[in-house]
Amino acid sequence: MAYLDDERSASDGAPVELYEFTGAVATYRYTSGPASVVYAGNTYTPAAGLERGGISHGTDNASAGLEVRIASSSPLAQAYAVATPPTSLRLRIYRLQAVSGEAVTVWHADAVSISVRGAIATIRTSSLVGQALETQVPAAAVQTMCNHRLYSAQCGVDRATYAHTTSVSSASGLGV
Repeated sequence: MAYLDDERSASDGAPVELYEFTGAVATYRYTSGPASVVYAGNTYTPAAGLERGGISHGTDNASAGLEVRIASSSPLAQAYAVATPPTSLRLRIYRLQAVSGEAVTVWHADAVSISVRGAIATIRTSSLVGQALETQVPAAAVQTMCNHRLYSAQCGVDRATYAHTTSVSSASGLGV
């Protein structure tokens, strides 16, 4: 049975989500299920208070994102929310079907903030697509052969070399 068959089945579908947080120093792997899961050679352990909100879509970091909540006592929250956090944290969420053993990636993003309120740490991520769409692209004139203005110092073409003196002998309408 394939992943899509499991997803469509009312009786055979048994999905769990696998959360992989990859940081500069360590990788943390958790599952939404009640028991540990081995997938792609990695073990995902149950985590207290692990849940996520809905995925929001958009074309900027403010509107495209996902929030994940986890117990503030978890090693992930202790490393990133309580102590001085390492520089980066990336989240990948897989949806694994237990019957077929197949999984698909449902979310892949960078963490943009981590906050703690009581016993819960909230990790807010923004879409990699949203981040890419917010990137400022420099406006540069592009030409086929050279991107420098003709006769500028960067161009290197000497204006005097191509100067030509002439005179108009007659003009009639649009013809010269």
